[in-house]
Amino acid sequence: MTSIFTRMKETIKKDWQGMQSEYQETNPLKSLQHFLQSGEQEADKVKALIAKQYAIKEEFTEELQQADAMIQKRSEQLVVAEEAEDEELIAYAEKDLHAYQERAERLKHGEEEAIKQIRHLERKLEEMNHKLADMRIRQMELNSRENVSRAESYMRQATEQREASFLPADQPSDTEQTPQLKLADQTFDQRILLLKNQQQKDN
Repeated sequence: MTSIFTRMKETIKKDWQGMQSEYQETNPLKSLQHFLQSGEQEADKVKALIAKQYAIKEEFTEELQQADAMIQKRSEQLVVAEEAEDEELIAYAEKDLHAYQERAERLKHGEEEAIKQIRHLERKLEEMNHKLADMRIRQMELNSRENVSRAESYMRQATEQREASFLPADQPSDTEQTPQLKLADQTFDQRILLLKNQQQKDN
């Protein structure tokens, strides 16, 4: 019976440690979500094992109660046989009583071991639940950071687009004037020349 309990503990321990190693090696948000789902499944397995262990413990208890009842019965019968000084009945009662006493001792030990294993599994389940809770908090933290990072990226892109839309157009250089500007300059020069000629004539 002890070997069964030991294998049960080792299986739970290896599965849990394996999931932790997988998380520690990769550690992205998607892997964390997968880890949480796997951890919850393992927790459900432990709950099922605990329920099964309770059932085993109840079997020990029931068998122990029956053995104790037979011990009480054979003890009373032994007294009757001894009072009657019936050696055959005395021998039978003593032999049967001894068998039930040994059985009760084994059942009592099995019941105690089952209770110990239940407590052990419940502690392991509590540890798993705490670690899963920590992972859920970590998941919320990563989700928050990712959300903030996306929001900042969107705002940065929007700001850059707005700034680009309000940039002034390139101004033409002095050596690269438009035809309209050159035409205006020529008209102005011509008008000044006409004014000078007119002033000379008047003088």
